[in-house]
Amino acid sequence: YYYDYYSGNDFMSGTIDNVQFLFSELWTQYDDYRRHRTIFKGLFFAIQTNYAFAGSTYAWSRDAVQLAGSIYDEEYRLMPMPDVDDVGFGDKDFENYYRVCSTYPAEATTILTPSLRAKFTEISQLAPAPVSFSFVNGNLYMAIQYGGDLLEPSDYDPGDKEEIRKYYLSVQLIIGIIKELQLGQLV
Repeated sequence: YYYDYYSGNDFMSGTIDNVQFLFSELWTQYDDYRRHRTIFKGLFFAIQTNYAFAGSTYAWSRDAVQLAGSIYDEEYRLMPMPDVDDVGFGDKDFENYYRVCSTYPAEATTILTPSLRAKFTEISQLAPAPVSFSFVNGNLYMAIQYGGDLLEPSDYDPGDKEEIRKYYLSVQLIIGIIKELQLGQLV
């Protein structure tokens, strides 16, 4: 969807293991003339890699694929999407979570090594909600859908140890994803 409303908060940036990253909570919505409908609400990453991609590779959560099922699929018919092909890996664990499409399938198989596929599978198992990612223009973009405030402790009781624990685990999830992917080694 094209978005009509966009907001973000809790922007953070930095470098971990020589990998530059940006992330923020994002909320995008469109107006269907009756009410605002959410397109995406969650955590969005942009992580620089040391690899220049000739094509674009998209991995969508199995239950949130963003390609038309047929020429008659009204939801996607007018979206400006590049021509992509499905990419299969014969990796049932990974493919239980993701459908991968690419403008350059040979490059997709080079980028998504068995080791990196295993890491994304593990992230999907640990994440609180579906994870999607893409490799475009030398960057990894990753989205984790999440309904609540991920990076904000409760304002009801700043001494609430459970809320502090949730906040700490949210930050550790983000740092863990960046460290686990080891994108500085992607060649």
